[in-house]
Amino acid sequence: EESIQSRKIPDDVAEFFTHAMGMLSPDHLNALCTLSCFGASIEISVIKILEEGLELQLQKSFDEAVSEGFLDKTNRNYKFSHDRIQEAAYSRIDQDERRILHSQYGLILCNHAIKHKTDDAMLFTAV
Repeated sequence: EESIQSRKIPDDVAEFFTHAMGMLSPDHLNALCTLSCFGASIEISVIKILEEGLELQLQKSFDEAVSEGFLDKTNRNYKFSHDRIQEAAYSRIDQDERRILHSQYGLILCNHAIKHKTDDAMLFTAV
């Protein structure tokens, strides 16, 4: 009990997660910020499209975030293990950059949907 009380744990959970994210490598942090633009979770099929369009290795960083406890992984998607983690990751992105990133991700997904004539679900994700 004494060791728990002696630890400095912030009162604000989001502040705690923001601090913990600061210890991640830049690649892993950028991957979490990318995921945060899609909300609480992202399907692995969407990740593969983004990896190709952005020329990044997101899944490797997501797997590292799973091992660190920031994300959970299922057969079909990655999701933040807590909504405050998603909020903390999203808050690390400047508002002007958010607009640019959302547009960039949307264009990548729309282009893929048009090129491969996928179902409307991909267009819905892009919007």
